[in-house]
Amino acid sequence: MTKYKVIGSGLLFCLLTNFSFAQTFTRADSLRGEITSLRACFDVLKYEIDVKFATLAGSNEVTNYPIAGAVNILALGVQDFEWLQVDLFAHLQIDSVVSNGQLLTHKRDLNAVYIKFPLVKKAGEQFSFKVYYHGDVIIAKRAPWDGGFVFTTDSLKNPWIGVACEGFGASSWWPCKDHLSDEPDSGVVLNIQIPKNSGLMAVGNGKLTNRSTNERWEKFTWEVKNPINTYNVSVNIGDYRQFSHSYTSSNGEAQKLDYYVLAYRLEQAKAHFEQVAPMLGCFERLFGPYAFWEDGYKLVETPYWGMEHQSAVAYGNNYRNNKWGFDFIIIHESAHEWWGNSVSVADHADMWIHEGFTTYAETIYLECVSDRATAYRYLLEQRKRIALRQPMVGPYDVNFTDADTDVYFKGAWMLHTMRNSLYDDSLFFSHLKACYQHFYKQVTNTQEILAFWLLQMGEAYRPAWEHYLHKPQLPVLAWQKQGKGKAAKWYYRYEEVAENFHLPLTLSGKRIQPNARWQLFEDDFDATVQADLNQNYLLEIKVYGLLK
Repeated sequence: MTKYKVIGSGLLFCLLTNFSFAQTFTRADSLRGEITSLRACFDVLKYEIDVKFATLAGSNEVTNYPIAGAVNILALGVQDFEWLQVDLFAHLQIDSVVSNGQLLTHKRDLNAVYIKFPLVKKAGEQFSFKVYYHGDVIIAKRAPWDGGFVFTTDSLKNPWIGVACEGFGASSWWPCKDHLSDEPDSGVVLNIQIPKNSGLMAVGNGKLTNRSTNERWEKFTWEVKNPINTYNVSVNIGDYRQFSHSYTSSNGEAQKLDYYVLAYRLEQAKAHFEQVAPMLGCFERLFGPYAFWEDGYKLVETPYWGMEHQSAVAYGNNYRNNKWGFDFIIIHESAHEWWGNSVSVADHADMWIHEGFTTYAETIYLECVSDRATAYRYLLEQRKRIALRQPMVGPYDVNFTDADTDVYFKGAWMLHTMRNSLYDDSLFFSHLKACYQHFYKQVTNTQEILAFWLLQMGEAYRPAWEHYLHKPQLPVLAWQKQGKGKAAKWYYRYEEVAENFHLPLTLSGKRIQPNARWQLFEDDFDATVQADLNQNYLLEIKVYGLLK
Protein backbone atom coordinates (compact mmCIF):
# COMPACT_ATOMS: atom_id res chain seq x y z
CA MET A 1 0.00 0.00 0.00
CA THR A 2 1.95 2.95 -1.29
CA LYS A 3 1.25 6.49 -0.21
CA TYR A 4 3.54 9.42 -0.93
CA LYS A 5 2.90 12.95 0.30
CA VAL A 6 3.10 16.03 -1.90
CA ILE A 7 4.29 19.30 -0.39
CA GLY A 8 2.35 21.75 -2.49
CA SER A 9 2.01 24.74 -0.21
CA GLY A 10 4.52 27.58 -0.29
CA LEU A 11 3.28 28.57 3.17
CA LEU A 12 4.04 25.12 4.51
CA PHE A 13 7.54 25.25 3.00
CA CYS A 14 8.19 28.60 4.66
CA LEU A 15 6.88 27.38 7.99
CA LEU A 16 9.12 24.33 7.89
CA THR A 17 12.23 26.19 6.83
CA ASN A 18 11.94 29.14 9.22
CA PHE A 19 12.95 26.95 12.15
CA SER A 20 15.97 24.75 12.69
CA PHE A 21 15.87 21.28 14.15
CA ALA A 22 18.43 19.90 16.56
CA GLN A 23 19.10 16.79 14.49
CA THR A 24 21.89 16.84 11.91
CA PHE A 25 21.07 14.76 8.86
CA THR A 26 23.44 12.54 6.93
CA ARG A 27 23.35 10.84 3.55
CA ALA A 28 22.17 7.69 5.33
CA ASP A 29 19.19 9.64 6.70
CA SER A 30 18.27 10.77 3.19
CA LEU A 31 18.57 7.23 1.85
CA ARG A 32 16.13 6.10 4.57
CA GLY A 33 13.78 9.05 4.40
CA GLU A 34 13.48 10.04 0.76
CA ILE A 35 11.24 8.44 -1.83
CA THR A 36 13.47 8.40 -4.90
CA SER A 37 12.59 6.76 -8.21
CA LEU A 38 14.25 3.57 -6.94
CA ARG A 39 11.61 3.32 -4.21
CA ALA A 40 8.64 4.92 -5.96
CA CYS A 41 8.90 2.37 -8.78
CA PHE A 42 7.35 -0.47 -6.75
CA ASP A 43 4.60 -1.10 -4.20
CA VAL A 44 5.11 -3.87 -1.65
CA LEU A 45 2.22 -6.34 -1.53
CA LYS A 46 3.50 -8.85 1.02
CA TYR A 47 6.55 -9.86 3.05
CA GLU A 48 7.40 -13.41 4.07
CA ILE A 49 10.13 -13.33 6.68
CA ASP A 50 12.15 -16.36 7.78
CA VAL A 51 14.55 -15.65 10.63
CA LYS A 52 16.59 -18.00 12.85
CA PHE A 53 17.91 -17.20 16.31
CA ALA A 54 20.75 -19.57 17.12
CA THR A 55 21.63 -17.98 20.47
CA LEU A 56 18.77 -17.32 22.83
CA ALA A 57 20.28 -15.91 25.96
CA GLY A 58 23.28 -14.43 27.32
CA SER A 59 25.84 -15.41 29.77
CA ASN A 60 28.27 -12.64 30.57
CA GLU A 61 30.66 -14.09 28.02
CA VAL A 62 28.20 -13.85 25.10
CA THR A 63 28.53 -10.62 23.16
CA ASN A 64 27.27 -11.60 19.71
CA TYR A 65 23.76 -12.68 18.88
CA PRO A 66 23.60 -13.97 15.30
CA ILE A 67 20.54 -14.20 13.09
CA ALA A 68 20.21 -15.73 9.65
CA GLY A 69 17.25 -15.32 7.43
CA ALA A 70 15.56 -14.72 4.14
CA VAL A 71 12.78 -12.32 3.20
CA ASN A 72 10.58 -12.88 0.16
CA ILE A 73 9.13 -9.61 -1.13
CA LEU A 74 6.06 -9.71 -3.32
CA ALA A 75 5.55 -6.40 -5.10
CA LEU A 76 3.80 -4.58 -7.93
CA GLY A 77 5.54 -2.36 -10.44
CA VAL A 78 4.36 1.24 -10.28
CA GLN A 79 6.74 2.47 -12.99
CA ASP A 80 8.98 0.72 -15.50
CA PHE A 81 12.36 0.03 -13.88
CA GLU A 82 15.47 -2.15 -13.80
CA TRP A 83 16.87 -1.13 -10.39
CA LEU A 84 15.07 -0.78 -7.08
CA GLN A 85 16.10 -0.01 -3.51
CA VAL A 86 15.49 -2.03 -0.37
CA ASP A 87 17.04 -1.33 3.02
CA LEU A 88 19.23 -3.44 5.30
CA PHE A 89 21.69 -2.08 7.84
CA ALA A 90 25.30 -2.50 6.81
CA HIS A 91 26.16 -4.67 9.82
CA LEU A 92 24.08 -7.42 8.20
CA GLN A 93 25.56 -9.19 5.20
CA ILE A 94 23.53 -10.07 2.13
CA ASP A 95 24.34 -13.57 0.92
CA SER A 96 22.31 -13.41 -2.27
CA VAL A 97 19.23 -12.00 -3.96
CA VAL A 98 17.16 -14.40 -6.04
CA SER A 99 14.16 -14.00 -8.34
CA ASN A 100 12.61 -16.88 -10.31
CA GLY A 101 15.65 -19.01 -9.52
CA GLN A 102 18.05 -16.41 -10.90
CA LEU A 103 20.71 -14.56 -8.93
CA LEU A 104 20.27 -10.80 -9.11
CA THR A 105 22.97 -8.16 -9.07
CA HIS A 106 23.01 -6.07 -5.93
CA LYS A 107 25.21 -3.35 -4.46
CA ARG A 108 25.29 -1.33 -1.26
CA ASP A 109 25.20 2.35 -0.45
CA LEU A 110 25.46 2.52 3.35
CA ASN A 111 22.20 0.95 4.62
CA ALA A 112 20.53 1.01 1.20
CA VAL A 113 20.74 -1.96 -1.13
CA TYR A 114 20.23 -1.54 -4.89
CA ILE A 115 18.97 -4.58 -6.76
CA LYS A 116 19.03 -4.98 -10.57
CA PHE A 117 16.64 -7.16 -12.52
CA PRO A 118 17.82 -8.71 -15.81
CA LEU A 119 14.78 -7.41 -17.69
CA VAL A 120 12.81 -4.21 -17.25
CA LYS A 121 9.92 -4.63 -14.85
CA LYS A 122 6.79 -2.98 -16.20
CA ALA A 123 4.26 -0.81 -14.43
CA GLY A 124 1.42 -3.10 -13.36
CA GLU A 125 3.63 -6.20 -13.34
CA GLN A 126 3.62 -8.35 -10.21
CA PHE A 127 6.98 -9.83 -9.23
CA SER A 128 8.88 -11.22 -6.28
CA PHE A 129 12.44 -11.53 -5.10
CA LYS A 130 14.09 -13.07 -2.05
CA VAL A 131 16.94 -11.60 -0.01
CA TYR A 132 19.14 -14.02 1.99
CA TYR A 133 21.17 -12.46 4.78
CA HIS A 134 22.95 -13.06 8.09
CA GLY A 135 24.82 -11.23 10.84
CA ASP A 136 24.68 -10.13 14.46
CA VAL A 137 21.74 -8.14 15.74
CA ILE A 138 22.15 -4.70 17.26
CA ILE A 139 21.59 -4.76 21.01
CA ALA A 140 19.55 -1.84 22.30
CA LYS A 141 21.11 0.11 25.13
CA ARG A 142 17.78 1.53 26.33
CA ALA A 143 14.88 -0.05 24.49
CA PRO A 144 12.44 1.04 23.25
CA TRP A 145 13.95 4.53 22.94
CA ASP A 146 17.19 3.73 21.12
CA GLY A 147 16.08 0.75 19.02
CA GLY A 148 17.36 -2.78 18.63
CA PHE A 149 17.08 -6.15 20.36
CA VAL A 150 16.99 -7.00 24.03
CA PHE A 151 18.58 -10.33 24.94
CA THR A 152 18.11 -10.95 28.64
CA THR A 153 16.62 -13.47 31.06
CA ASP A 154 13.51 -13.44 33.20
CA SER A 155 13.56 -13.82 36.99
CA LEU A 156 13.93 -17.59 36.63
CA LYS A 157 16.91 -17.22 34.27
CA ASN A 158 14.95 -18.27 31.20
CA PRO A 159 15.96 -16.54 27.95
CA TRP A 160 13.80 -13.53 27.10
CA ILE A 161 14.12 -11.67 23.80
CA GLY A 162 12.33 -8.73 22.22
CA VAL A 163 12.87 -6.07 19.58
CA ALA A 164 11.72 -2.46 19.25
CA CYS A 165 12.85 -0.40 16.27
CA GLU A 166 10.51 2.55 15.66
CA GLY A 167 12.54 5.36 14.14
CA PHE A 168 15.66 3.22 14.32
CA GLY A 169 14.37 1.08 11.47
CA ALA A 170 13.01 -2.39 10.77
CA SER A 171 15.91 -2.75 8.33
CA SER A 172 18.15 -3.00 11.38
CA TRP A 173 17.16 -6.69 11.46
CA TRP A 174 15.35 -7.63 8.22
CA PRO A 175 15.50 -6.41 4.61
CA CYS A 176 12.48 -4.36 3.57
CA LYS A 177 11.35 -1.16 1.95
CA ASP A 178 11.88 0.69 5.20
CA HIS A 179 9.63 3.69 4.71
CA LEU A 180 6.34 4.50 6.41
CA SER A 181 4.65 5.35 3.12
CA ASP A 182 4.53 1.74 1.92
CA GLU A 183 2.77 -0.82 4.08
CA PRO A 184 2.39 -4.30 2.54
CA ASP A 185 -1.17 -4.53 1.20
CA SER A 186 -1.58 -8.21 2.10
CA GLY A 187 0.40 -8.19 5.31
CA VAL A 188 3.28 -10.30 6.56
CA VAL A 189 4.09 -13.94 7.23
CA LEU A 190 6.69 -14.21 9.98
CA ASN A 191 8.50 -17.53 10.50
CA ILE A 192 10.55 -17.41 13.70
CA GLN A 193 12.92 -20.35 14.26
CA ILE A 194 14.60 -21.10 17.57
CA PRO A 195 16.66 -24.12 18.70
CA LYS A 196 14.60 -27.25 19.21
CA ASN A 197 13.70 -28.28 22.78
CA SER A 198 14.40 -24.82 24.18
CA GLY A 199 11.10 -24.91 26.04
CA LEU A 200 10.39 -21.38 24.85
CA MET A 201 7.72 -19.83 22.65
CA ALA A 202 8.23 -17.33 19.82
CA VAL A 203 5.42 -14.80 19.40
CA GLY A 204 4.91 -12.49 16.44
CA ASN A 205 2.17 -10.29 15.05
CA GLY A 206 -1.18 -11.60 13.90
CA LYS A 207 -2.27 -15.16 14.48
CA LEU A 208 -0.26 -18.34 15.00
CA THR A 209 -0.93 -20.47 11.92
CA ASN A 210 1.63 -23.24 12.38
CA ARG A 211 4.15 -24.68 14.83
CA SER A 212 6.56 -27.35 13.66
CA THR A 213 9.95 -28.93 14.44
CA ASN A 214 12.76 -30.62 12.54
CA GLU A 215 16.09 -32.04 13.62
CA ARG A 216 17.44 -28.72 14.90
CA TRP A 217 14.77 -26.06 14.90
CA GLU A 218 11.33 -25.24 16.15
CA LYS A 219 9.41 -22.91 13.87
CA PHE A 220 6.52 -20.60 14.82
CA THR A 221 4.56 -19.14 11.89
CA TRP A 222 2.58 -15.98 12.51
CA GLU A 223 0.49 -14.25 9.87
CA VAL A 224 -0.77 -10.68 9.58
CA LYS A 225 -3.39 -10.19 6.89
CA ASN A 226 -3.68 -6.41 7.18
CA PRO A 227 -1.24 -3.72 6.04
CA ILE A 228 1.33 -3.04 8.76
CA ASN A 229 4.17 -0.58 9.38
CA THR A 230 7.53 -2.30 9.02
CA TYR A 231 8.62 -1.09 12.47
CA ASN A 232 5.59 -2.85 13.97
CA VAL A 233 6.76 -6.30 12.87
CA SER A 234 7.90 -7.92 16.09
CA VAL A 235 9.73 -10.92 17.52
CA ASN A 236 9.20 -11.99 21.14
CA ILE A 237 10.81 -15.11 22.58
CA GLY A 238 10.36 -16.31 26.15
CA ASP A 239 8.88 -18.78 28.58
CA TYR A 240 5.37 -17.63 27.72
CA ARG A 241 1.97 -18.86 28.78
CA GLN A 242 -1.14 -17.89 26.84
CA PHE A 243 -4.60 -17.07 28.16
CA SER A 244 -7.64 -15.25 26.80
CA HIS A 245 -10.48 -12.97 27.82
CA SER A 246 -13.74 -12.63 25.93
CA TYR A 247 -14.95 -9.34 24.46
CA THR A 248 -17.95 -8.27 22.42
CA SER A 249 -16.85 -5.78 19.77
CA SER A 250 -18.76 -2.75 18.58
CA ASN A 251 -20.18 -4.77 15.68
CA GLY A 252 -21.72 -7.23 18.15
CA GLU A 253 -19.33 -10.08 17.37
CA ALA A 254 -17.66 -12.11 20.10
CA GLN A 255 -13.88 -11.69 20.05
CA LYS A 256 -11.00 -13.28 21.92
CA LEU A 257 -8.39 -11.11 23.58
CA ASP A 258 -5.10 -13.02 23.83
CA TYR A 259 -2.24 -12.51 26.25
CA TYR A 260 1.26 -14.00 26.23
CA VAL A 261 2.93 -13.54 29.59
CA LEU A 262 5.84 -15.02 31.50
CA ALA A 263 4.79 -18.30 33.10
CA TYR A 264 5.21 -17.14 36.70
CA ARG A 265 3.19 -13.95 36.03
CA LEU A 266 0.13 -15.82 34.72
CA GLU A 267 -2.29 -15.29 37.64
CA GLN A 268 -1.18 -11.70 38.16
CA ALA A 269 -1.73 -10.97 34.47
CA LYS A 270 -5.20 -12.49 34.43
CA ALA A 271 -6.38 -9.98 37.01
CA HIS A 272 -4.41 -7.00 35.75
CA PHE A 273 -5.52 -7.30 32.14
CA GLU A 274 -9.19 -7.06 33.07
CA GLN A 275 -8.87 -3.36 32.22
CA VAL A 276 -8.35 -4.14 28.53
CA ALA A 277 -11.98 -4.86 27.60
CA PRO A 278 -13.40 -1.60 29.05
CA MET A 279 -10.65 0.31 27.26
CA LEU A 280 -11.46 -1.32 23.93
CA GLY A 281 -15.13 -0.58 24.50
CA CYS A 282 -14.37 3.10 25.14
CA PHE A 283 -12.18 3.49 22.07
CA GLU A 284 -14.55 1.59 19.78
CA ARG A 285 -17.46 3.74 20.93
CA LEU A 286 -15.66 7.07 20.57
CA PHE A 287 -13.28 6.43 17.65
CA GLY A 288 -14.76 3.56 15.70
CA PRO A 289 -14.18 -0.19 15.32
CA TYR A 290 -10.88 -1.85 16.14
CA ALA A 291 -9.29 -2.37 12.74
CA PHE A 292 -7.51 -5.68 13.14
CA TRP A 293 -9.88 -8.35 14.45
CA GLU A 294 -8.81 -10.51 11.51
CA ASP A 295 -5.34 -10.54 13.05
CA GLY A 296 -6.57 -10.52 16.65
CA TYR A 297 -5.70 -8.36 19.64
CA LYS A 298 -2.99 -9.45 22.06
CA LEU A 299 -0.60 -8.13 24.65
CA VAL A 300 2.84 -9.73 24.78
CA GLU A 301 5.03 -9.30 27.85
CA THR A 302 8.39 -7.83 26.87
CA PRO A 303 11.71 -7.02 28.56
CA TYR A 304 11.28 -3.34 27.68
CA TRP A 305 8.56 -0.82 28.58
CA GLY A 306 6.23 -1.05 25.59
CA MET A 307 5.56 -0.48 21.90
CA GLU A 308 2.52 -0.38 19.63
CA HIS A 309 3.35 -3.52 17.65
CA GLN A 310 0.21 -4.04 15.61
CA SER A 311 -1.96 -6.93 16.92
CA ALA A 312 0.90 -7.84 19.30
CA VAL A 313 1.19 -4.87 21.62
CA ALA A 314 4.40 -4.98 23.64
CA TYR A 315 3.77 -4.77 27.38
CA GLY A 316 6.56 -4.32 29.93
CA ASN A 317 5.17 -2.18 32.73
CA ASN A 318 5.37 -4.86 35.45
CA TYR A 319 1.61 -4.90 36.09
CA ARG A 320 1.52 -1.46 37.67
CA ASN A 321 -1.30 1.02 37.58
CA ASN A 322 -0.54 4.72 37.90
CA LYS A 323 -2.09 6.98 40.53
CA TRP A 324 -5.04 7.47 38.19
CA GLY A 325 -5.87 3.78 38.45
CA PHE A 326 -4.84 2.51 35.01
CA ASP A 327 -1.82 0.95 33.37
CA PHE A 328 -0.33 3.61 31.09
CA ILE A 329 1.33 1.13 28.73
CA ILE A 330 -1.85 -0.87 28.15
CA ILE A 331 -3.89 2.24 27.40
CA HIS A 332 -1.35 4.24 25.38
CA GLU A 333 0.08 1.44 23.25
CA SER A 334 -3.36 -0.04 22.59
CA ALA A 335 -4.69 3.36 21.51
CA HIS A 336 -2.02 3.27 18.81
CA GLU A 337 -4.01 0.50 17.17
CA TRP A 338 -6.36 3.31 16.16
CA TRP A 339 -3.92 6.21 15.85
CA GLY A 340 -0.67 4.99 14.31
CA ASN A 341 -1.53 1.49 13.12
CA SER A 342 -4.89 2.02 11.45
CA VAL A 343 -4.47 5.75 10.79
CA SER A 344 -0.78 5.85 9.82
CA VAL A 345 1.56 8.50 8.48
CA ALA A 346 3.77 8.45 5.39
CA ASP A 347 6.74 10.27 6.93
CA HIS A 348 8.28 10.59 10.39
CA ALA A 349 7.80 14.36 10.08
CA ASP A 350 4.10 13.79 10.78
CA MET A 351 4.46 11.65 13.91
CA TRP A 352 2.29 14.08 15.86
CA ILE A 353 -0.67 12.30 14.22
CA HIS A 354 0.37 9.00 15.81
CA GLU A 355 1.33 10.43 19.17
CA GLY A 356 -0.93 13.45 19.65
CA PHE A 357 -4.18 11.58 19.05
CA THR A 358 -2.94 8.59 21.06
CA THR A 359 -1.87 10.72 24.02
CA TYR A 360 -5.23 12.48 24.03
CA ALA A 361 -6.84 9.03 23.99
CA GLU A 362 -5.48 8.55 27.52
CA THR A 363 -7.54 11.53 28.69
CA ILE A 364 -10.56 10.25 26.80
CA TYR A 365 -10.16 6.86 28.46
CA LEU A 366 -10.14 8.50 31.90
CA GLU A 367 -13.34 10.33 31.01
CA CYS A 368 -14.87 6.97 30.06
CA VAL A 369 -13.97 5.17 33.29
CA SER A 370 -13.95 8.10 35.73
CA ASP A 371 -15.11 11.65 35.06
CA ARG A 372 -14.17 14.77 33.17
CA ALA A 373 -12.65 16.56 36.17
CA THR A 374 -10.27 13.66 36.83
CA ALA A 375 -9.35 13.47 33.16
CA TYR A 376 -8.57 17.18 33.08
CA ARG A 377 -6.31 16.92 36.13
CA TYR A 378 -4.43 14.17 34.30
CA LEU A 379 -4.13 16.41 31.26
CA LEU A 380 -2.79 19.29 33.36
CA GLU A 381 0.05 17.07 34.56
CA GLN A 382 0.93 16.27 30.97
CA ARG A 383 1.03 19.97 30.13
CA LYS A 384 4.10 20.38 32.34
CA ARG A 385 6.05 18.22 29.89
CA ILE A 386 5.55 20.45 26.84
CA ALA A 387 8.97 21.75 25.76
CA LEU A 388 8.18 24.31 22.99
CA ARG A 389 11.63 24.00 21.42
CA GLN A 390 10.71 23.09 17.85
CA PRO A 391 7.62 22.68 15.63
CA MET A 392 5.58 19.52 15.92
CA VAL A 393 5.78 18.89 12.17
CA GLY A 394 9.34 17.93 11.31
CA PRO A 395 11.40 18.01 8.10
CA TYR A 396 10.38 15.61 5.35
CA ASP A 397 12.40 13.10 3.32
CA VAL A 398 14.99 12.40 6.02
CA ASN A 399 15.17 9.94 8.88
CA PHE A 400 13.84 12.47 11.37
CA THR A 401 13.60 11.69 15.09
CA ASP A 402 11.72 13.98 17.47
CA ALA A 403 14.07 15.64 19.96
CA ASP A 404 11.37 16.10 22.60
CA THR A 405 7.89 14.90 23.54
CA ASP A 406 5.83 17.75 22.06
CA VAL A 407 4.32 15.45 19.42
CA TYR A 408 2.77 13.68 22.42
CA PHE A 409 1.78 16.36 24.90
CA LYS A 410 1.52 19.47 22.76
CA GLY A 411 -0.30 17.35 20.20
CA ALA A 412 -2.81 16.20 22.82
CA TRP A 413 -3.25 19.74 24.15
CA MET A 414 -3.80 21.10 20.64
CA LEU A 415 -6.70 18.66 20.20
CA HIS A 416 -7.99 19.53 23.65
CA THR A 417 -7.85 23.24 22.77
CA MET A 418 -9.80 22.70 19.55
CA ARG A 419 -12.37 20.67 21.46
CA ASN A 420 -12.94 23.46 23.95
CA SER A 421 -12.88 26.15 21.28
CA LEU A 422 -15.81 24.38 19.63
CA TYR A 423 -17.51 24.25 23.05
CA ASP A 424 -19.64 21.33 21.90
CA ASP A 425 -18.41 17.91 22.97
CA SER A 426 -20.91 16.00 20.87
CA LEU A 427 -19.71 17.91 17.80
CA PHE A 428 -16.01 17.43 18.63
CA PHE A 429 -16.38 13.70 19.20
CA SER A 430 -18.41 13.31 16.02
CA HIS A 431 -15.50 14.98 14.17
CA LEU A 432 -12.99 12.74 15.94
CA LYS A 433 -14.88 9.58 15.05
CA ALA A 434 -15.38 10.75 11.47
CA CYS A 435 -11.64 11.45 11.22
CA TYR A 436 -10.77 7.92 12.29
CA GLN A 437 -13.32 6.39 9.95
CA HIS A 438 -12.25 8.60 7.03
CA PHE A 439 -8.60 7.55 7.36
CA TYR A 440 -9.35 3.98 8.55
CA LYS A 441 -6.53 1.64 7.46
CA GLN A 442 -4.91 4.40 5.44
CA VAL A 443 -1.54 6.10 5.25
CA THR A 444 -1.93 9.87 5.49
CA ASN A 445 -0.10 13.10 6.37
CA THR A 446 -0.50 16.47 8.07
CA GLN A 447 -1.99 18.16 5.02
CA GLU A 448 -4.77 15.61 4.69
CA ILE A 449 -5.58 15.49 8.40
CA LEU A 450 -5.65 19.30 8.55
CA ALA A 451 -7.87 19.50 5.46
CA PHE A 452 -10.30 17.08 7.08
CA TRP A 453 -10.56 19.03 10.35
CA LEU A 454 -10.95 22.35 8.55
CA LEU A 455 -13.78 20.87 6.53
CA GLN A 456 -15.49 20.01 9.83
CA MET A 457 -14.61 23.10 11.87
CA GLY A 458 -14.37 25.75 9.18
CA GLU A 459 -11.53 27.28 7.18
CA ALA A 460 -11.30 30.13 9.70
CA TYR A 461 -9.49 27.75 12.06
CA ARG A 462 -6.58 27.19 9.63
CA PRO A 463 -4.21 29.82 11.16
CA ALA A 464 -4.73 28.34 14.63
CA TRP A 465 -4.06 24.77 13.53
CA GLU A 466 -1.00 25.86 11.54
CA HIS A 467 0.33 27.89 14.47
CA TYR A 468 0.25 24.88 16.81
CA LEU A 469 1.67 22.54 14.18
CA HIS A 470 4.40 24.66 12.65
CA LYS A 471 5.54 27.13 15.31
CA PRO A 472 7.33 26.16 18.52
CA GLN A 473 5.90 29.03 20.58
CA LEU A 474 2.31 29.20 21.79
CA PRO A 475 -0.32 31.77 20.77
CA VAL A 476 -0.34 34.63 23.27
CA LEU A 477 -3.56 35.80 24.93
CA ALA A 478 -2.86 39.18 26.51
CA TRP A 479 -4.87 40.84 29.29
CA GLN A 480 -4.76 44.43 30.48
CA LYS A 481 -6.61 46.18 33.27
CA GLN A 482 -8.02 49.69 33.10
CA GLY A 483 -8.95 51.50 36.27
CA LYS A 484 -9.11 50.32 39.87
CA GLY A 485 -11.62 48.93 42.30
CA LYS A 486 -15.22 48.38 41.19
CA ALA A 487 -14.69 50.61 38.16
CA ALA A 488 -11.87 48.41 36.82
CA LYS A 489 -12.30 46.86 33.38
CA TRP A 490 -10.37 44.08 31.68
CA TYR A 491 -9.37 43.99 28.03
CA TYR A 492 -7.98 41.08 25.99
CA ARG A 493 -6.40 40.37 22.60
CA TYR A 494 -4.26 37.81 20.76
CA GLU A 495 -0.60 38.64 20.17
CA GLU A 496 2.25 37.02 18.21
CA VAL A 497 -0.20 35.25 15.89
CA ALA A 498 -1.31 35.61 12.28
CA GLU A 499 -3.59 38.58 11.65
CA ASN A 500 -6.54 36.30 10.88
CA PHE A 501 -5.92 33.98 13.86
CA HIS A 502 -9.29 32.53 14.90
CA LEU A 503 -9.70 30.61 18.14
CA PRO A 504 -12.91 31.41 20.06
CA LEU A 505 -12.83 30.83 23.83
CA THR A 506 -15.47 30.21 26.48
CA LEU A 507 -14.65 31.71 29.89
CA SER A 508 -17.05 31.55 32.83
CA GLY A 509 -19.75 30.53 30.39
CA LYS A 510 -19.19 33.58 28.18
CA ARG A 511 -18.16 33.16 24.54
CA ILE A 512 -15.41 35.52 23.34
CA GLN A 513 -13.54 35.81 20.03
CA PRO A 514 -10.20 37.52 20.64
CA ASN A 515 -8.38 39.11 17.73
CA ALA A 516 -5.52 41.59 17.33
CA ARG A 517 -7.53 44.49 18.82
CA TRP A 518 -8.14 45.12 22.49
CA GLN A 519 -11.71 44.10 23.41
CA LEU A 520 -13.61 44.64 26.63
CA PHE A 521 -14.20 41.55 28.75
CA GLU A 522 -17.68 41.71 30.23
CA ASP A 523 -16.57 40.27 33.56
CA ASP A 524 -13.66 40.23 35.98
CA PHE A 525 -10.41 38.46 35.11
CA ASP A 526 -10.70 36.36 38.24
CA ALA A 527 -9.53 32.92 39.40
CA THR A 528 -12.44 31.19 37.64
CA VAL A 529 -11.50 32.70 34.29
CA GLN A 530 -7.85 31.82 34.82
CA ALA A 531 -8.80 28.23 35.71
CA ASP A 532 -10.89 27.96 32.54
CA LEU A 533 -7.94 29.16 30.48
CA ASN A 534 -5.51 26.86 32.23
CA GLN A 535 -7.46 23.64 31.91
CA ASN A 536 -9.13 24.18 28.53
CA TYR A 537 -6.69 25.96 26.23
CA LEU A 538 -3.01 25.74 25.31
CA LEU A 539 -2.14 29.45 25.33
CA GLU A 540 0.55 31.66 26.80
CA ILE A 541 -1.20 34.15 29.10
CA LYS A 542 0.35 37.59 29.50
CA VAL A 543 -1.05 40.10 31.98
CA TYR A 544 0.08 43.70 31.56
CA GLY A 545 -0.01 46.56 34.03
CA LEU A 546 -2.75 49.15 34.39
CA LEU A 547 -3.79 51.22 31.42
CA LYS A 548 -3.27 54.93 32.13
